[in-house]
Amino acid sequence: MVTRTASTIINNKSIKLEHDEKSYLKIYDQPIEMPHFSDSKTDRLQHVIMMDFQAKLSMVMRAQAKQNKLSLPLPKSKYGVTIKVTTIRDKKELPILLTAKAIIDAINKEVIDNDADIYSLKVEINPVSARSRRAKSKPTDEIDLEVYDVVSMKSLIRFQGLNTYIVPKSKPVLAGGFDAEYFYPDRELYHTYVQETLNRGGFVVSAADAYSVKLNFTGAVQSKDIDNMAKTYLPILVSMPSFKSDNVLSLELYKEHDDTHASVEIHVNCNSMQP
Repeated sequence: MVTRTASTIINNKSIKLEHDEKSYLKIYDQPIEMPHFSDSKTDRLQHVIMMDFQAKLSMVMRAQAKQNKLSLPLPKSKYGVTIKVTTIRDKKELPILLTAKAIIDAINKEVIDNDADIYSLKVEINPVSARSRRAKSKPTDEIDLEVYDVVSMKSLIRFQGLNTYIVPKSKPVLAGGFDAEYFYPDRELYHTYVQETLNRGGFVVSAADAYSVKLNFTGAVQSKDIDNMAKTYLPILVSMPSFKSDNVLSLELYKEHDDTHASVEIHVNCNSMQP
């Protein structure tokens, strides 16, 4: 693979970029996650329908853990989560990262005490025709899910074919204090600085009906949530005119703690389910 380098200035710091102009990007910088802090006097009111979906999902996982004689939450370790969603809904209704975040929230504190212990997350959205449904009374979505130990690769909780109606993650309603979350320009605008540099360097992701995207986070990431880091870097792709985020049907996220090296790598495959 032939690559070229460039640099961008973020927060008065020069950051090196390396890319192949079409499907690979490496950012030589400490991975950052998107915070969601609001004023301490502000109540964060989550959407009831989403919380109901998460509660039902947590209940299924607790039942699986009991069947497997596991005590929850699981002890601190390195965990992986694999999610496959089969749906008859329009893919615009199930953005892949927001769908994953809603499911991870059901795992956090219930199954895994701290979702920062998730070092691998694989998500696949499998759209199917409505005509393929076996019964009209069934919900629109089906979830296959596995939680496993990354070190031993031992499967801890696993179920397949859970019929449900998925409610993707949405922003909470803020009340009782400031009516908006804090704004972090160095993080929320991070993707724009990178994107401007990539535009000048001729980086263009081809238009496609299906994308698979893989992100690798290396550095001081032990306490950082893998999905919140993805929330910072996926917009680099989304901001490209040719890239349709609704067409991301496979997403893989990995993190590796390293005290000496720091980077974010992004791989994109078009019309493929394998990064």
